[in-house]
Amino acid sequence: MLNDAHKKRLIFLAILIAALAFLALDMVQPFFRPLVLASVIAMGCYPLHSWLLRRIRKKEWAALLATLIVFVGVAVPAFLLTYMVSAELFHVAAGISDQSSREGGFFAYAQHGQERLIAWMGQYVDVEQLRIRQRVSALPEQASGFLLKLGSSMAGGALNGITDGVLTFLFLFFFFRDGSGWLEGLARSLPLRPENVQRLYRAAHSSVVATLYGLLGVALAQGLLTGLGLYFAGLDNFLMLGMLAAVCSVIPVVGTSLVWGPAAVYLLVTHHPGTALFLVIWGLVPVSMADNIIRPLVLRGRVQLHILLLLFAVLGGLLAFGFVGLFLGPVIFSLLATLLAILREEMAEGRGENPQTA
Repeated sequence: MLNDAHKKRLIFLAILIAALAFLALDMVQPFFRPLVLASVIAMGCYPLHSWLLRRIRKKEWAALLATLIVFVGVAVPAFLLTYMVSAELFHVAAGISDQSSREGGFFAYAQHGQERLIAWMGQYVDVEQLRIRQRVSALPEQASGFLLKLGSSMAGGALNGITDGVLTFLFLFFFFRDGSGWLEGLARSLPLRPENVQRLYRAAHSSVVATLYGLLGVALAQGLLTGLGLYFAGLDNFLMLGMLAAVCSVIPVVGTSLVWGPAAVYLLVTHHPGTALFLVIWGLVPVSMADNIIRPLVLRGRVQLHILLLLFAVLGGLLAFGFVGLFLGPVIFSLLATLLAILREEMAEGRGENPQTA
């Protein structure tokens, strides 16, 4: 039995730890996203780090080399894709410049394109009654304001992305080097049996790895399907655009529509309405459905949750935490399910029952 003085000391320590933990979490909150991303990458690339550690036998060098390999594996493809997209945009801009020069300058060229669009729409609707000409004439001003906002947001997003990227790889190095020691220390601190702590670790690890593999699987499938649709539509550089669609597939809500959407608009403006309609249907059905099929299948193979709970975990995590919620949602639900199973077993044991049959 604990005496009163001992109880008071424990209560005081518990209150003090809770208060300091609250302050610590508040200070760590700005680094929440890179911390989660670094932990996800560390779990997904743990076999690589283990393989390096067995051969180098120095934690610092193995962690540094693993971090550099992951960095190269992410940075080099991103650089190449950015270079190809930039080159394609330059090619399109040069083509527009040449065409506008032949038609009396950019504004004359834009007005000519506007008249062609209105003439095409006039074949199907009453242009004057619906005031389509006025609406189309207002598009350049609206597009200008949109582009200004988009440019400023992209500049801020790029700066935040660079900062998060640097912090992610910095945290990744420490997770590789010290992660196993931290987990062992946490296991000793938790008032649970060692086997139950390992069950929690396995549940979290399986959820993260399954989500990561699902993300990569969806990106590959949607990139291939988008490239195939663009090829059927007769567009050039469908391979590069398919790679861009694979990258865009990780963006919540909009995803690959950032690629096939503008391509469909381009086909519509250039008098290919049937092909544009085909591309929209292709993007909305086969491309979008790939996410709804592949991700649950991959998660269900590793995460022992009902398919409906998986849907809540993925979509709810996305709404609550943004992109990192794709990983946190399944982890939270998996840990909750595992903790409930452990609680049921402990209660059954307390009643003298067999936990396996409780």
